[in-house]
Amino acid sequence: MADNNNVRKRVAANGKVNSFEYEVFGKVQKVGFRVMMNKKMKEFKNNDVSGSAINTKEGTVKGIMFGNEENLEEMKNWLKNVGSPRSRIDKCEIKNIQKQVERGIVGFKHNRKIPLCCSPDNCTCSILW
Repeated sequence: MADNNNVRKRVAANGKVNSFEYEVFGKVQKVGFRVMMNKKMKEFKNNDVSGSAINTKEGTVKGIMFGNEENLEEMKNWLKNVGSPRSRIDKCEIKNIQKQVERGIVGFKHNRKIPLCCSPDNCTCSILW
């Protein structure tokens, strides 16, 4: 516990985090990808990971992530290899990796028209689908 507090103090002291931009290709739209991504991000302690996920006209999902190095590595793995249960990831491009930057987004930004709690993978609101 004390070790975790020391990490939190170091991060808070300089306010800097790491970041990367990504774009995921494959069947990643209308499959709960952004909903499950938000769920994955909430698994990290102290809301360390934040970012965005935007559906593009080209059928991809792209955005930017902020957080500590270890957690961002786990998110890269999720984006490249896991995704949502109904997604199919063909390729994930990671670019513009930066260290010690200001956190550009707090929380999760998206372009969904319905709430994140409603997804074919975890919603009981069958009227939406």
